[in-house]
Amino acid sequence: ITKGVYCFKSNNGAQGVILNGNARELDLLQNSSIHLIIADHPYPITKGTNRNFNKTYKESTFKYNDKDFNEKARVLIKGGFLVEFLPELK
Repeated sequence: ITKGVYCFKSNNGAQGVILNGNARELDLLQNSSIHLIIADHPYPITKGTNRNFNKTYKESTFKYNDKDFNEKARVLIKGGFLVEFLPELK
């Protein structure tokens, strides 16, 4: 396959593909082709952990807009799931 693409098949015959990539770059995906999107953006976590994905993150770096959610809705199947991890409020 290629880096960031993982295929699996379970003992009961179910199979699938996991794509590891940028959740803001979905234009290559077909409409209604994804069952689940999990997006964890590159922001620092400052409360209750030593985890810090990106020390250079500025609050103005990542702003959601309608295009972000419209694209995710476009590629998700009907009944699909979107999980977004967002920075904590200050």
